[in-house]
Amino acid sequence: VPLQSRRFESAISVFQKLLRGLESADKFEHLIGSTHHNIGMIQLCQGHYMDALSSFQKAVHARKQCLPSNHPDIAISLQREGVAHFALSAMNEAVECFEGALEFFPDEDATRAKVLNNIGVAQYQLEAHAKSLKSFTSALEIQRPWLEGPVWRECMVFDASITLANMGKVNVRKGDYDLAYFVFEEACLLQTSSFRKDHDIVLISLDNMAPGPAKKGKQTEAMR
Repeated sequence: VPLQSRRFESAISVFQKLLRGLESADKFEHLIGSTHHNIGMIQLCQGHYMDALSSFQKAVHARKQCLPSNHPDIAISLQREGVAHFALSAMNEAVECFEGALEFFPDEDATRAKVLNNIGVAQYQLEAHAKSLKSFTSALEIQRPWLEGPVWRECMVFDASITLANMGKVNVRKGDYDLAYFVFEEACLLQTSSFRKDHDIVLISLDNMAPGPAKKGKQTEAMR
């Protein structure tokens, strides 16, 4: 199988042949949208971001043509379009796509939290720190009940730790090192519930915690 053996060009060739057949039939718009989306996913893996952007835009268009206006497949392609814009450093366009996808998910949906996190990261890159912090806070408000509930889902724990780490970065940029230390510490605690203490993700969080004590002259604590 081309994808399993990472023969990306062969996989794209298969999808393109499928597209030609679907487009000639003129009645499989939903499959055309899915095929464009799948091609875009491969192009993202290749790092061909302009090609991926074009594929996701075609997927969004095709899916809007044949699916209900609130169908989640449209949101999925919009999200990926946003990722392609982000990879191309087109942050305003990325935010626009992510915000478009956000409308498809209910208030308490876990995927909504991921989209809010994406919006926050793009806003952070735009140096819109107040907006990015608001997006991260909204994401965490959705994720927090999953951390405090009876069922401990590792994927939700990890997502919440990423949101916290992103909030910490915003606070560092704003110069609020005490608050940054607090949220980095919580992110690290969540991560150690799923990963070894010497895992790269945990070590990055520990490294992120260091500037807080260092700025307050607590060099020994920062070194720990």
